[in-house]
Amino acid sequence: MKRIQISDNFYLDEFIDPIIYGKLGQRSLGFIDKRMIEAAEYIRNGMGSPLVINNWATGGQYRESGLRRYETRTGASMSQHKFGRAIDIKVKGYTPKQVHEFILKNERYLVQSQIITTLENYAFTPTWTHLDCRLTMLQKILIVNP
Repeated sequence: MKRIQISDNFYLDEFIDPIIYGKLGQRSLGFIDKRMIEAAEYIRNGMGSPLVINNWATGGQYRESGLRRYETRTGASMSQHKFGRAIDIKVKGYTPKQVHEFILKNERYLVQSQIITTLENYAFTPTWTHLDCRLTMLQKILIVNP
């Protein structure tokens, strides 16, 4: 499979479930909210460390940390993942708590630009950070419990 680079540090397959990617290839980009790509780049560059979303294309175990098919049993039935507005990230060398701290330190910019509006409480996500860009109309990042 030829990988399609979509930003400085990321490939399309990192944001897409392998079944959708297999069916649609490059056209699957249309199902990803561009703010999720911007969020991944912002965190990657700001924290200075690689991060993993999906890594199935390179032999890894993560398949549903970006866009998820509607029929998947992973996550909530109306998850932001199913609308292309959420990613679960693992930042190399950092805990989810440290990733939250970085995001909240940059909250004003991230909320004003609507790049990240919501985080899952890291107490419930011990090895990853869930972030999304759902419309909240808040002036601060919404922290939710799954």
